Amino acid sequence: MTQLQTEASLFAQYLGAEKKDTQLQERYISGIELLNIKTSNKELAILNMLVKFPFLLPYIDGGFALLKVENSIRKKIGLMSALLETEPAFTALFLVEKDLSFAAIRFLYRGSIALLKSIIGAALIYLLKWR
Repeated sequence: MTQLQTEASLFAQYLGAEKKDTQLQERYISGIELLNIKTSNKELAILNMLVKFPFLLPYIDGGFALLKVENSIRKKIGLMSALLETEPAFTALFLVEKDLSFAAIRFLYRGSIALLKSIIGAALIYLLKWR
């Protein structure tokens, strides 16, 4: 499996897609080439670490959202999100929930968790000197 195929699987799983889809991986690779997304050596090292420790991805993604929005890792995650949105098998991941009871509470809870992950990720990025 190539580096880009590994990234595609990692990001798809992070975004909620459970099955491996070679066609999705091919579309991801084509998207990377079409958008000309270049990965620096530092970002490549971060990606390699994330492949080994995928549980860190939400934190690193959140940390970069706060510190360095315009990096290739976030662009690649955004690309995978766009690709998943177009796949009928994964559209349920992006649709609004039908049960709106306690929607405000769920929104606040999920927002709080996302903010916490972003803060932890930002701390990791500073500690590991990935800025």
